[in-house]
This record gives sequence, structure tokens and C-alpha cells, in this order.
Amino acid sequence: MLVLLRIVKKNIKFVAILTTAKIGKSLSAKNYIVSYLTSMRKHTYNIILFFALFAFATAEINATVYCVKSGGTGVGTSWSDAYGDLQDAIDGAIAGDTILVAEGTYKPSRIPAGYFPPHSDQMSYAYYLKHGIVILGGFPNSGTPAITDRDPYVHTTILSGDGVFPSDRSDNLYHVLFLNGTPSEVDTTVIDGFTVSGGNANVSPAASQSGGGIYISTNVNPFIHAPLIMRNMIFKDNFSTQKGGAVYAAGSNIIIENSVFRNNKSNAGGAIHLDDGGYPNVLNINNCQFIEDSATRVNAFKF
Repeated sequence: MLVLLRIVKKNIKFVAILTTAKIGKSLSAKNYIVSYLTSMRKHTYNIILFFALFAFATAEINATVYCVKSGGTGVGTSWSDAYGDLQDAIDGAIAGDTILVAEGTYKPSRIPAGYFPPHSDQMSYAYYLKHGIVILGGFPNSGTPAITDRDPYVHTTILSGDGVFPSDRSDNLYHVLFLNGTPSEVDTTVIDGFTVSGGNANVSPAASQSGGGIYISTNVNPFIHAPLIMRNMIFKDNFSTQKGGAVYAAGSNIIIENSVFRNNKSNAGGAIHLDDGGYPNVLNINNCQFIEDSATRVNAFKF
């Protein structure tokens, strides 16, 4: 399986073509990769905010902006009329739209129409994403915050898979986030400013045993399709019995920036596992930290 991995350290780009023969038990992929990673939160935040401002201004002109906050009862047209359920905003969005999410803890509560996961029980609830939309967390949960009020490090926005019993993951959701289908060639998908925790992918078939934090299955040529960007994220305390405690991807184009992976566990790839799905994966990791992620069989990373 071929993986293109681009890691940026400050202004120096390191590009490696990795094979499963090179990254395995004999070489710690975690150490190999983390040696090229650096945390540049203070240096990069202003740049990120600039692009967020630009994206937000563009969205105001060309697309719809939805608002979501804990306790909201509206239809998402403004903060005063915000949705209370993130999935409602996702269902209403189309490619090019932006969803703004205020601080708080959000838990998936249903399977949206048109999705048919292997199981229909409540553990199959997840946030079923769409390609081409932008979802930004980190807004205050009061007033009418502007994009300049956004700070995901201060206004923590949690997407949780925890069940009824917080100390027992047996009733946790199989996936917190789920993305499949074919992305377009131009509409980038963005998830920015969230903590994703409590996923527990632990039941057959294989699709429900991988990607406790997010399960991504696009199975397309990643060199010609728009990427999924995950930025300013924290993936913590996610679990899977097979592949990718935090992130599982097959045939995907993924960029992960300024994010933290902590205490994610799996059989193979405690933090991230990539399957080819018939196509290679493209994975860009920029300025990320991996802390106490583990796997029982093959490293914290598995490509």
C-alpha cells in the first residue's frame, strides 16, 4: 500500500513515500513521524484566523451560514435562532455552506435519513458528515459572537460518544464522526476547533470495529478530489478493536493541522490507521502532537 505523507516542520517540508514494509513493528512509526512534528499554536493561530475570516466572508456572500449552540431550539439562521442539534445543521447544509458551533458538549442522537449503518441501535448514532461543508467550533455560547470571537482553545466544543455511564464505555457510540461517499474535485470539507472523544468501535462487521473518533471511507483517487481538513482538533480517549482508535481512513485525501491525539487505543494504529481501499491515501500532518496513543499489535500509526 502506498501512502504519501507530508509533514511540515516550521517552513521545511518533508515528503516521504512509505510502504508497510518500512513502517511496521521493526520501526516505531510514532517516533519516526513525531520527530518531524512541532507545536506552533501561538505562531500559526493568527494565520488560521485570517483564513477563517476570509472563508467566513466568502460564505456570507456565496453560501448559507448556520449557527448551532447548546439549548438552541431554532432553525439555525442566526445565533438567536440557533439549532440545538449539530446533525440538523449538517442535514440542511450543502457544499459551500458553513456551520458555526458554540462551546458546549454535543452528542449524536439519531441516524439521519438515507444512512444505513450495519447496526440500527443507538450506538450507531454519529454525526454523519457531508462533503464540501465547513464546520467551525470554538464560539462563545452567549450573545451574538462574530468570527473574531472564535477561540477553540478557550471555548471548548466537544463532540462526544459517551453513553449513559461515563466510566463505562460499553454503551458508547461506535463512531463520533462518519464520512463516506465521493467528494467533489473542488469543494473542500473542513472540521475545525473540536474535541472528539468517547468513540468505541467494538462490534462486527469491520466497519463498526474501526475509527472510534472518525470513520472515513471515500475510496476515490485522492489526487484529484478535494481533501478533508481537520484543524485545531483534539482526539482523545477513543477506542477501536481493529483499526484506528481515533481516525480510520480508506482511499482518502486528509490534512490534519495543529491538532492533538491523546490516549487513543486500537489493535492497529492507536491514533491513525490508513487502508488503501483500492486507492492510495494522501495524509498531510502539520504541527500535531501524539501523546500516549497505543496499539496492541502495530504501533500508534498504521499505514
